[in-house]
Amino acid sequence: MESRLRSGTTWHCCGKWCFRSGDNTPERSLRSTLCRLRGREYRRRRLYCFGLLPEATADTHTYVGQNWDWAEPVADTLIVTEHCREQGPDHLAVTEAGIVGGKMGVNEHGVGLVVNGLVSPNDGDDPFRKPFHVRCWEVLEAERFDNALEPVVASPHACSSNFVIGHADGEVIDVEASPDRTGYVYPRNGVLTHANHFITDGFESRMERQLPDTLYRARRLQRTLDQHSGDLDAESIESGLSDHFGRPSSICRHVNEDAHPQERTQTNASIIIDLTDQTLRVTCGPPCENTYSTYRVGGVT
Repeated sequence: MESRLRSGTTWHCCGKWCFRSGDNTPERSLRSTLCRLRGREYRRRRLYCFGLLPEATADTHTYVGQNWDWAEPVADTLIVTEHCREQGPDHLAVTEAGIVGGKMGVNEHGVGLVVNGLVSPNDGDDPFRKPFHVRCWEVLEAERFDNALEPVVASPHACSSNFVIGHADGEVIDVEASPDRTGYVYPRNGVLTHANHFITDGFESRMERQLPDTLYRARRLQRTLDQHSGDLDAESIESGLSDHFGRPSSICRHVNEDAHPQERTQTNASIIIDLTDQTLRVTCGPPCENTYSTYRVGGVT
């Protein structure tokens, strides 16, 4: 018998579109139809992630977050989903309308996830391995930190991806995954940043051939956050995420009008997740031009 999506999922619109799944939608059908990750999508994805341990923050909370850069029209599909579960933890997630689960989020146990794309030579050679979006869903279903790591380290991947997984009790680990192996990055002085190229040994990284700006974005954010380490608050984090060095190919990315229309990208959302308070703050569009809306597991704030 097919399992079916339970009621209790609320969709909060950040873009123009909003959807709510019906109670009788076959979950297996949705997963097979909507869970996808194609290597060619990464050409337009310029994302980076960060994690902050309690020793780096003014309120001694644990944070993960990112700027989510992609094709300009995709901004209109952005939603925040609130999953209220009968079995398994409640959680919030940011995703695109039409994608089952979520990409970035936090659950009621203080487990949080942000992600970004990587490219390596064997991407797509085994396309029927567990989909990327299923792994994200499983991370947000975890009740313990080891359970959250398992979906991204226990089985081979179809395509390269980067996962920053954190826990409210003061732990953040970055997992770089290619189809053949995984590598691990840990915070330095309580701060972790990652862009779109592999930084651990043993990988042949290829994203920088398409996106050379990946080579400076994470390093620049790392320096900015390090300058305020021990006293990082909302203002200093938001300031780092709004940096315009190298504009339009900056941390806060803006559309390059000289690019082909299909290659025009921008920061579609800026996301800051407080794992201690289980709150998710998100903009719809570049953070320099838009305010953050706040959502809390168990109710919108």
